[in-house]
Amino acid sequence: MKELGKRNRQRKKKNKEWEMPTTTTAKKKKKKKRKKKAWPQEQGNRLLKKGHNFYREALKLYTQAISQKSSIDANSSIYYANRAQVNLLLGNNRRAFEDAVQAVKHNPENVKAYFRGAKAALALDVLDGAADCCAKGLSKDQNNVELQKLQVTISEKRAKKELEARKEAASRAAAERIVNALSKRKVKIGPEAFREWTGGKRPWLDSDEILHFPVVLLYGEVMTADLIEDFSETDRFSAHLNQMFGEEAPPLEWDVRGEYTRRRIELYFQTNAYRTLSRPELVASFMEGQEGTARGGSAGAKEEESEERLDLLEKRWVKVDEKATLATVLSKTGHVIPGECGKERFCDGIVAETPHAPEVVVDRCCVSRGSVPWGPTRCALWPGEG
Repeated sequence: MKELGKRNRQRKKKNKEWEMPTTTTAKKKKKKKRKKKAWPQEQGNRLLKKGHNFYREALKLYTQAISQKSSIDANSSIYYANRAQVNLLLGNNRRAFEDAVQAVKHNPENVKAYFRGAKAALALDVLDGAADCCAKGLSKDQNNVELQKLQVTISEKRAKKELEARKEAASRAAAERIVNALSKRKVKIGPEAFREWTGGKRPWLDSDEILHFPVVLLYGEVMTADLIEDFSETDRFSAHLNQMFGEEAPPLEWDVRGEYTRRRIELYFQTNAYRTLSRPELVASFMEGQEGTARGGSAGAKEEESEERLDLLEKRWVKVDEKATLATVLSKTGHVIPGECGKERFCDGIVAETPHAPEVVVDRCCVSRGSVPWGPTRCALWPGEG
């Protein structure tokens, strides 16, 4: 019996051990079930693959990885290069370039960092920096197709930019030449007036350094106009008037009563009608519309200040000797040629201003309407720039 009781006790003990594992054994099993937590870099990689909605979260994780300051430079280089990629995808090109630079500092062999730095620099239009990144990347991996394609793109853009710079330099030189000629003759140019009257034509200098203007003859009563495409500064008004209103000139279709005749014509211009453009404004105005140049901005506060000063100056109509040359009329004190403008303006019977053109009223009788001499056959004459 004693032997049987002993065997039963041993069997119960074994069953108890099987059913109730020790504390140490349970902890070991739990440890086996726990998953290892991913590093910020790995989490960032996963989010980056998920698409645009996860880019900013990936950016934070790469920043977290960088802040841990890995003792291995190659790892730090990867973290910076990956953050540069996210910044590129988000359009943060400046930050992307800075990250690429840091990546290369930690590991000069990181070809991806050179590629991403080149892309960022190209997006920033820093072509020298982009070309430098490409060259250094190809020195590490000369068969890298992505870098080779990017290098071609950079070269093409650089060539295009250099061509535009040459065109702009030529345009500026031409504008400076005309402005110098106007300054030498004491001809003043005002702000914008109409382009449509001159058909886009502009003043120009010939090989003998003589200025030529397009001139618009405006007939205020009937709201129509004629264009003299080439009015040289040495030409006299009488010569053009003889050609347009002389006995051999064809009749004007709209002058049904025959009132616009040569002997009835008189010329006038108005003083201080416009503020005078500064030299930089004038150069920009002559450059505008030429190939390789862009339209400049407004003068802003300076323009308003000039307009206020202009209000204090006397505005009057001055009769012009038709035997005088265009250069003589343009250089008169207070005579400012209007530039180009975007909308019509009516002033005491004058229809509109033309680009870069002195106001000259053509009148057949000396009857005044207000401050402007104006009769049934009077019109306005301006040389202009289109």
